[in-house]
Amino acid sequence: MGRSPLIVLVLLLMVPLVVGASMVVPLNVEKLTARAGKIFVGRCEEVREDLDENRMAVTYVTYRVLERIKGDLRDLETIKIFGVSKKRVLTDDGLTGSPSTVVMRSDETAYQKGKEEILFLYPESSLGLTSPVGLGQGRLSISTLPNGKRVVRGQYGSRFLLRHSSSSTLKTLTLSGDAENLELDGFLSAVKRMVNR
Repeated sequence: MGRSPLIVLVLLLMVPLVVGASMVVPLNVEKLTARAGKIFVGRCEEVREDLDENRMAVTYVTYRVLERIKGDLRDLETIKIFGVSKKRVLTDDGLTGSPSTVVMRSDETAYQKGKEEILFLYPESSLGLTSPVGLGQGRLSISTLPNGKRVVRGQYGSRFLLRHSSSSTLKTLTLSGDAENLELDGFLSAVKRMVNR
């Protein structure tokens, strides 16, 4: 075996080590708030995958802003996220549903019309791209429990949102017997206080 194939073999054997080392570090709400350029409560109105003006495959998600918390926000806020949700082929006319040559998003859950969420978004790049802070951790689901209580839940549950938090208010927001959800109004109040410090 020559020297060149041996180097290729060694590099290929290292790939699993590199992939295994790329873990997501859970962020608490203070870090999400500090890193976000925009924070708002919104209801998803539209999800569209297309090519942008630079011929990049992107997802446009439009939210009706229900509550402004941080940043310059419009009533309808459209965010542009790099990649698409399904395997697609780039053609001269746009995207098709065939097997992929286009980058796919790594979202845990798809964006859904009608869903209410709290978004902590990175500031827009020079290409107009943004995404939830922390590889999706800055996208929190809002739901209503059977008892009518409105709650918020993070990608990894509430325990990571509160982990190592210096805010005593946040620590009181967990619902008794429910380690995964936080009371919505109290959570929003605490985030607003962090923004206004």
